Amino acid sequence: MSGEVQSWKGLNQERGLQRPGDTRWESHYKILDNFVILFSSIIHVLGVIECECDVNDRLQAEGKIKAFEFIFLLHLMLKVLIMSNELSKALQKKEQDIVNAMIFLDITNERMQEIRDERWETLMDEVSSFCAKHDILVHKMEEFYIPGKSKRRLSSVTYSHYLRVELFYAVINFPLLEFNSRFDVVSSNLLLGMASLNPANSFANFDKERIMTLVKHYPDEFGELKL
Repeated sequence: MSGEVQSWKGLNQERGLQRPGDTRWESHYKILDNFVILFSSIIHVLGVIECECDVNDRLQAEGKIKAFEFIFLLHLMLKVLIMSNELSKALQKKEQDIVNAMIFLDITNERMQEIRDERWETLMDEVSSFCAKHDILVHKMEEFYIPGKSKRRLSSVTYSHYLRVELFYAVINFPLLEFNSRFDVVSSNLLLGMASLNPANSFANFDKERIMTLVKHYPDEFGELKL
């Protein structure tokens, strides 16, 4: 079977579309990564099994996989899951402390924000290049978006608006909102302040400024005279 990946002599044995784990970011990331790499092989297999299944089912599956919107979401989610996977692995390290964990969170948050603000064109170039390689139709961005297949259901927004606002921004905004909600300024200050009081490794994380910021959140316990 032809494709981007050869499977002989023990090479690339991890390449496959295994069932994702419910709680492991890594499993979701690997599935999407493998899907991109094995894309030609997947399309080839759909053609090979034509005789073993309903033709309409095969054409429907192939049509959805070779749709521009599917390819766009595939690449977008892969970018998001790469960062989520890296953050997840960093936070799961047993030797990880709060200070380093907060640094990883800040870095991930900044990278997500950078994708949102500066990487739209880069993503579109990657998606368009992938579509050209696999003979997938690329919509004209200035045309009106058509939900589903019916041309009678023209929407009032263009493909460019739909992809950027309703998909790209929506997907990127979700983890950004989660980060900001779960780790806002107050929560971060409390965590870093408490970490500065940790006696481990001879108070390796001691930071006077973080402690001063911490006590300011407890004005009843630490008045101005004590500060």
